[in-house]
Amino acid sequence: MMKLRARFLLLTLSLTIFFTVHISAKTSSSVGEKIPNFKLKNIEDKNIKLHKVIEGKIAVINFTTTWCSDCKKLKKVLKPIIPEYKEKGVEFCYIYIGKGQKKRVLQEMKKGNRNNGVTKLFDENRQAAIRMKITKIPHLYIVDKKGIIRYEGLCLEKKGITEEIEKVLKMGGSEWGS
Repeated sequence: MMKLRARFLLLTLSLTIFFTVHISAKTSSSVGEKIPNFKLKNIEDKNIKLHKVIEGKIAVINFTTTWCSDCKKLKKVLKPIIPEYKEKGVEFCYIYIGKGQKKRVLQEMKKGNRNNGVTKLFDENRQAAIRMKITKIPHLYIVDKKGIIRYEGLCLEKKGITEEIEKVLKMGGSEWGS
């Protein structure tokens, strides 16, 4: 009876590990895939498609919120590099996840926290985050000129982010859709 229990526990543990690894291996959209064309609201409450914002540009897309401490850290890391990379044609886009985010962003903007040079979009019903299978925030994507995801994950260090942007810049990339 003890051997049967031990085998059962070993089998259960093995299956648990297998399914945990298998499921967690694909928790979000993959590098090498084209980023989906979400329809989101902008700061002026107009519907806008993500591809319209990033078309033909290298883009840094940050899925974020206003309340998350790591999200705030990432925004502080990105803030000083935005002007340099905007000059190189890189688009920066923050996609705020959840209801009430636009109100908080507008409050921050009134306080002078504008994050100039960043397109702000709002995923109030979380459909973009769900489609991208985002389970942790912030979640950063770097997309090439064709809309192909070249980096995804979380990096809170300036050096790591700039290295990833530079890799995509060196790749160049042809025009959108080609």
